[in-house]
Amino acid sequence: MSQRDKNNCLEANVQAKHNRRSRRRELLVSLIVLCGSLVFSAAVGELSVRVLFPEWAPRTARITKFWQYHPYYGWAHIPGTSGTFQAFGVDTQVSINEKGFRGPAVPYEKGEKERIIVLGDSFVWGYGVEYKDTFVSRLTGMFPNSEFVNMGVSGYSLDQELLLFREEGIQYRPDKVMLVVAANDIPLHVKTEAYLIYGKPVFVWDKSELKTENYPVHRTSWIKRTLVEAAWRSYLLTQLNRLRYSFHIKVPQPDSSAKRPKAFPRNKAEEITAHILRVFKEETESAGAKLLVVFVDGMGEAKLASEFLKREEIEYVALDDYVDYHNTQLHLPDGIHWSAAGHSKVADVLSHKLKDLNRNEVINRKINPPVMK
Repeated sequence: MSQRDKNNCLEANVQAKHNRRSRRRELLVSLIVLCGSLVFSAAVGELSVRVLFPEWAPRTARITKFWQYHPYYGWAHIPGTSGTFQAFGVDTQVSINEKGFRGPAVPYEKGEKERIIVLGDSFVWGYGVEYKDTFVSRLTGMFPNSEFVNMGVSGYSLDQELLLFREEGIQYRPDKVMLVVAANDIPLHVKTEAYLIYGKPVFVWDKSELKTENYPVHRTSWIKRTLVEAAWRSYLLTQLNRLRYSFHIKVPQPDSSAKRPKAFPRNKAEEITAHILRVFKEETESAGAKLLVVFVDGMGEAKLASEFLKREEIEYVALDDYVDYHNTQLHLPDGIHWSAAGHSKVADVLSHKLKDLNRNEVINRKINPPVMK
């Protein structure tokens, strides 16, 4: 090869390297511009929805600041913590007592008063209202001869509440157990994860008994927790996740073309729910207590589930019979949880049911007096 050819080859290699570097620079610039455009678009979108749709405000992160990991339930309140819970249209003070529940701490030792423990999720916890305005607090004022223990934990479903009753509730030696059932409880009975980063236990029916799975609950990695908690701050991502979650946990409905819907339970999630409710009745009665199930308003499965409870001879109240789910005066801006007025209405409904139960107990004692041994 001549010197000239060598020089040409060298120049070609240099030019090729220069071209490759140029293409890499162009690609890098394009990538930076693309990322910048995406960040800018996301920022504009986030700011827009914050102005136009303030009701999309994140709620989960504001509740979870009162939570900590728990190996039995997945999460639980941090005993002794307090702070402000804020979301769209909500600004309220929260204090968690030394037992890990909202409201006054109640000792395990039982006095002369009738004792009623209340299990449930955010409806019992008192989402968005001061504790004095919760239905549990109002019932306490209505029944001076009864002692109410609020054991509500936001986000819990019946499986966690059964475990909570076994570990904690039974220690209060209750006379009655009020179990408040919300719309998202049933689909969560077949899920081992809630809110993207919180693991939870589940029950499976094994021949003749409920057995727990994912128990003790595995803790989510700190990397996933950090990323999800950051995403929780976004109005836009929060709303997209709500839509995803609503679609993901939707319980299959019976065929609308059928003359009559199938009896509850109609699917796996409802079957586990039915088993949990039966076991709840057995274990409360074994503890010398009476079970009262309360279905929140707006719960589509409440009618069929109520018929199931009637067959199982379990006392219940379906709040749809008394509370208008579309009444904005009775609900917070999220359209789900009760306002102070809603809690007052619920307390009135439940007070009548409790009085009926008390009257029936008096009549039963007269008809069937206890046998002295």
